[in-house]
Amino acid sequence: MSTEKGEQQEEEERICPKCGQRYSYIEEREVGNNVYYYAVHYTYKNKKQKKRYCYLGAKDYINVAKVHEDLGLSLHGQIQNNRAIAYLRQILSYFENEAKEEEKEQAISLIKDFLERVS
Repeated sequence: MSTEKGEQQEEEERICPKCGQRYSYIEEREVGNNVYYYAVHYTYKNKKQKKRYCYLGAKDYINVAKVHEDLGLSLHGQIQNNRAIAYLRQILSYFENEAKEEEKEQAISLIKDFLERVS
């Protein structure tokens, strides 16, 4: 019985973040120095199987990240789990180690406001 639940849960988790429909698997394509992800959907028409792809983004956004190097940010595609937490950690590290005093004060104020809203 737990196996059925596990299988059911696994299928429920295969929802494409781009189109909202179920997908069969994630395909990785290497191009140059990067990896790009696609959700692969199977459709059937007149007993013929057809593939449809939804682009999910790159593993890492190398060119875009170059303009954010001063903040210590490395940007990732939507397939990466917990990327918002990774971004927050990187931003906090910037404020802890690199930011000017005025920026730190503004960040502290924003964090206090956030804590009040979610408490």
